[in-house]
Amino acid sequence: MKKSIVALIVIAIIGAILIVGGCGKSSSSTTTTQTQTVQVKKGTLLSTVSAVGTVSMPEQAKLTFGTGSSTSSLYTVKEIGVAYGDTVKKGDVLAKIDTSSLESTIAQDKVALSTAQLNLQQASSEATKLNAQATVNNAEAALATAEQALEDLQNSQVTDAQTAVSDAQSALDRANRALAVAQTTAANNITNAENKITDAENTVTDAENAVTDAEKTYNDFVPDAIGNYANLLDYINKRDELAWEVQKAKDNLKKYEDSLEQTKDNLDEVKLQNETDIATAQNNITKAEATLQSAEADLAAIESDNPDMLKQEAAVATAKANLITAQNDLAYIEAGSNTELLQIKVDNAQTTLDNDNAQLEAATIVAPYDGVVAAVNYEVGDKVTATNEIIYLVNTSKVEIASSVDETDVASVKAGQKAVITFDALTGASLDGTLGAISPVATSSSNVVTYSFSIKIDDTKGYALKEGMTASAEIVVLNKTGVLLVPTTAISRRGPDRVVQVEASDGTTEQRVIKTGDTNGTYTEVTSGLNEGEKILVKASTTSSTTSSNRTPTGARGFFIGGGGGPPD
Repeated sequence: MKKSIVALIVIAIIGAILIVGGCGKSSSSTTTTQTQTVQVKKGTLLSTVSAVGTVSMPEQAKLTFGTGSSTSSLYTVKEIGVAYGDTVKKGDVLAKIDTSSLESTIAQDKVALSTAQLNLQQASSEATKLNAQATVNNAEAALATAEQALEDLQNSQVTDAQTAVSDAQSALDRANRALAVAQTTAANNITNAENKITDAENTVTDAENAVTDAEKTYNDFVPDAIGNYANLLDYINKRDELAWEVQKAKDNLKKYEDSLEQTKDNLDEVKLQNETDIATAQNNITKAEATLQSAEADLAAIESDNPDMLKQEAAVATAKANLITAQNDLAYIEAGSNTELLQIKVDNAQTTLDNDNAQLEAATIVAPYDGVVAAVNYEVGDKVTATNEIIYLVNTSKVEIASSVDETDVASVKAGQKAVITFDALTGASLDGTLGAISPVATSSSNVVTYSFSIKIDDTKGYALKEGMTASAEIVVLNKTGVLLVPTTAISRRGPDRVVQVEASDGTTEQRVIKTGDTNGTYTEVTSGLNEGEKILVKASTTSSTTSSNRTPTGARGFFIGGGGGPPD
């Protein structure tokens, strides 16, 4: 103890002297480069990247009674088996709802499914096809019987009435044609008579003109002929001839005038006859129409007032409908459509049963993994729906660190690399982790670019980690063991080559070309050119300080050689 006190006093005195001696003096320092010898050894080349992040627990579940159920249906909570903060194991029952009505529904679903399956089985059998064919045959026979009965009934009562209607219609058609003929004939007769009158009038006019011409010839001849005829007898003969021509022309005129009057009388007779013929034809049409109306009325009366006829017609219509239905059913079965439809019904019934069974299974909430109950939101007796969050469960054993790395280190960080993680809140806790994928999308803040990633903690080792805790990670980006290492400062360049100074056993040195591998900045891997145990020269920096004054130059000098020694084992 005394020696220690004395040493402290001496150090204090020396310090005081140095302080006093330094007053009013100036000092300077210089750095010089020296070399030292280092033996080449094998060791571990290690490089890490530091990152800071927070604890996250990605496996968190909002547990509901929702699988396979309606989102609007209400269910009664029957059992809550956990409380806030409880630790549970995977498979533990956490909560239940009342399933009595659901169990009844499932029983009905099973009955419906069995019925649908039985119907499908029956429809698929050969007996079903034979029954369908027999139904068609029976329907065809029933239709033939009904049609024959209707035909017999029609023949006995309706056929005569229909024949009368047909005959009356034919008579009416003939009467209409007779009227048309009478009208056409009358028109032609009148036209012919009128043409004859016109011809007769033209003939009378010609006869009148002939009389006028004969009289003029006679009148012209008589006064002048005497002086022209020497023979009186010729004169008389000529006069008498001309007089006869005049009389003949007058006789012809009288005949033609009489013929004209007769022709006019004939026109009146033709008109009268035409009117008679047309009136007769029209009367025949009226009678034929009356006969047709009477026959149609008789037929309508028979058809409407005969209940047996109406009943038999209805029977025929029903038989036709039954035949069509039976034929369609047979075609449906032969084409397989009936079985397809029944198969759809079976599938639908199975789906309904599966959904209700899923709901029955969901009626019990089971822990999907080990974890801690973070919330219980309902109590026994509460009404809940399929979407209500009943329990919130967190898997505290599955922990990740949400972190990021800046752009200067992102190229060396890869998924799958190992990391050592420590926590600000847990002194001494050190956990191993594995890197997940690195985000390809950058985040920029204050001109600092970073890339997000997560680190999965391999084993929490029982530490009570909490979400949001601050964590620091040392990511191992390079870890090579048993490799030949040299200090990086021992390596220099000579053109494209890398060289080191190797010391021989006699103290001489030689420059040797080497090939290098990875480096962590301090040490570099040598892949060829050196052997373990060889010695190389390493450059080291030496710093010296000098203090001076106006009087006597005094000072202290010391140096530090960094990078000495071999690489770590």
